Amino acid sequence: MPLPIKTGPTREPLRILLHGVEGVGKTTFASKFPGAIFIGSEDGGGDLDIARMPVSTWKQATERVNDLLTEAHDFRVLVIDSIDFLERLCWQGLMDDRKVSTIEDVGGGFGKGYTAATEEAGRFVKLLDTLRERRRMHIVAISHTEIKTFADPTAASYDRYQLRLHKGASALYSGWADCILFANYEIKVRTESGGKGAEILKKGKAAAGTPDRVLYTERRAAFDAKNRYNLPAELPLEWDDFAKAIRWEERDAAILANIPAPPAPSVADVYAAIKNAVNNLEWTHDEVRDLLAKYGATDSKTVPENARAAVVAALHVNHTRPEAK
Repeated sequence: MPLPIKTGPTREPLRILLHGVEGVGKTTFASKFPGAIFIGSEDGGGDLDIARMPVSTWKQATERVNDLLTEAHDFRVLVIDSIDFLERLCWQGLMDDRKVSTIEDVGGGFGKGYTAATEEAGRFVKLLDTLRERRRMHIVAISHTEIKTFADPTAASYDRYQLRLHKGASALYSGWADCILFANYEIKVRTESGGKGAEILKKGKAAAGTPDRVLYTERRAAFDAKNRYNLPAELPLEWDDFAKAIRWEERDAAILANIPAPPAPSVADVYAAIKNAVNNLEWTHDEVRDLLAKYGATDSKTVPENARAAVVAALHVNHTRPEAK
């Protein structure tokens, strides 16, 4: 039997971890992804005209991802803004469940709270990958950074930018991402030149001028970055430059061409649609029975599999009736 070997580059949805200094434009950059929807805090994104699903609890965050997994929509990119914000929600959820006041007290101390939080984050990442696989959506996870001392085992310790996450979650997301991008302002060094006054030292660039904000795609001593997409080591923090470098249109078109058909609704989906129609959309029980009868069914369990999608779609329409004369 021949080995199941594939050759050539894969065309899978992107898994990007974007971190950078405050105010550099991480959210603005992510908003340029075509078909993006954001999950994050109520005020995330400021005045940007973006689609968003605000969350205030860890449970809501997982529910919103599940909604994107199961509901009909045309979004192409899920942006988590930010994963350090979600980590705080995760901690609070664990604290509320255990009725304790600090994450250190979850599980009895000795770091067990952080271990529990990392396990929760692991389940969330698995859910993101399920969304990526089944709905072929790209995932962009944004994180803030902080400066921490790094104890280099081969040299003296030094300060570097690191994800504003607990080390367990930081390692989890860093390992999950196919591409870690670090955004920062380009540093210009002013120095004396031969007693003739100060000059600004700049690296040579292929394009005219030097961008004020830079996207780094390879690791340096000062920060983490990586990419599996053969990107240049540095790019301007601009969507057009990034899209060209990663061949966005070609990549996304290939992914869209291979999106599998969504699975038929389950019996549980039909039951949930009936319940929602009666409770929230002004359907009467008689009207529900009439709809089911059209498909030879008497309840959610007897709706034929090939008719479930039509039944669920019909039940999601508000069923207002004319007033009796």
